[in-house]
Amino acid sequence: LPHTTSYLSTPLSSGCQANTPLDFLNPDVYIKAYESRAYRLIAAAANKLHRLVQSGAEQYVAWNSTSVELVKASIAHIHYLIVKTFFSAVNSLSTQPEIKTALKRLCDLYALHGIFTSAGDFLQHGYLSGKQLDLATTAYLGLLADLRKDAVLLVDALDYTDQQLISALGTYDGNVYHNLLEWAQRNPNNKEVSPVFEKYLKPYLQSNQSKL
Repeated sequence: LPHTTSYLSTPLSSGCQANTPLDFLNPDVYIKAYESRAYRLIAAAANKLHRLVQSGAEQYVAWNSTSVELVKASIAHIHYLIVKTFFSAVNSLSTQPEIKTALKRLCDLYALHGIFTSAGDFLQHGYLSGKQLDLATTAYLGLLADLRKDAVLLVDALDYTDQQLISALGTYDGNVYHNLLEWAQRNPNNKEVSPVFEKYLKPYLQSNQSKL
């Protein structure tokens, strides 16, 4: 098998060995969890496909009947590769330790966010227990506070200009509310009174003013 799918030929571990939230910040732990998830979902889809063919279904019928499972397995495989490649790239940074630390936190956040939002996949075949999912969630939520101070710098590192973003929320000066108000005031649509307002809403509002 090519290296991207070589994990399918290796024996699966029985379950996750993490015991604390800190364990889930270890890339070996969450990469193994993603690997197990992908392996089990691919195996489940392949087994269903095989059973349908063995029962006499045409190959294309069996494939169509397994399409939902195949898509889910494909997504799990891609997530595994992204997490593994992400960490590999971060780990290869031998200089600028501050940047490596920030990107490692970002990698951890991406991996744990995937576990948090797709918890059923990791629980379904027993690789993670409910208690371990709680530990992973604790680690995930803790990273949000740690990454807060890096968020602006990480986004600015992409070097998108205000002209490219065309967003009051993403402007360089960071004056979000001032810019939102200014943009709203400059919008020509906000300077016109809709005939619907004059005909329907204004009379309604005037007739239902508070009597207090």
